[in-house]
Amino acid sequence: MLRLWIELLGRSNAIKKDLDARLRSEFGQSLSRFDLLSALHRVGPDGLRASELSQFLLVTDGATSQLTPPLIREGLVEREPCPNDRRSVLFRLTPQGSALFERMADRHREWVCERFEGFSEDEVGVLLALARRIEAPLSRQARERAAA
Repeated sequence: MLRLWIELLGRSNAIKKDLDARLRSEFGQSLSRFDLLSALHRVGPDGLRASELSQFLLVTDGATSQLTPPLIREGLVEREPCPNDRRSVLFRLTPQGSALFERMADRHREWVCERFEGFSEDEVGVLLALARRIEAPLSRQARERAAA
């Protein structure tokens, strides 16, 4: 089992590194920034509070605090006080951020598909079924988000 875990982790990390390098090269953005933009794109104009964004990304509040300022400076994300709770802040995609994310998402999808193009539909189905059998220690809320 340990050998399987190491193999899966190695393959996953290799794909993540490749996607990160491609996003940086073509768009000047990291995979982490792409993930943040993706989360904000999914929730739409309502945006997310900082703590919700961290939960959505499954990262610490500190990681979110490091990712957001450059995106705000670049005009991709906006930060404003929550209307109902002035102690909290809300993050939303700007129109520029949404347009960039959509271009990035198209390329990201192409690159991921390239990685799996050697598999038949049946093989992909088998891999998906097997992957779904791996139980991860996720909260119910995180599982629901991952399924969305």
